[in-house]
Amino acid sequence: MATSTKKILAKIQKTFADDKGWASEQEMISDLAKFRRSRKKG
Repeated sequence: MATSTKKILAKIQKTFADDKGWASEQEMISDLAKFRRSRKKG
């Protein structure tokens, strides 16, 4: 596994580790969209 892939997986785990679940599918999609936008910024 490439180092960059490991870093991405670590960030995903850190971002969502404390989340016990979402109240709705829309809330989950919103959180994932925020994560994707944060990745594009750098």
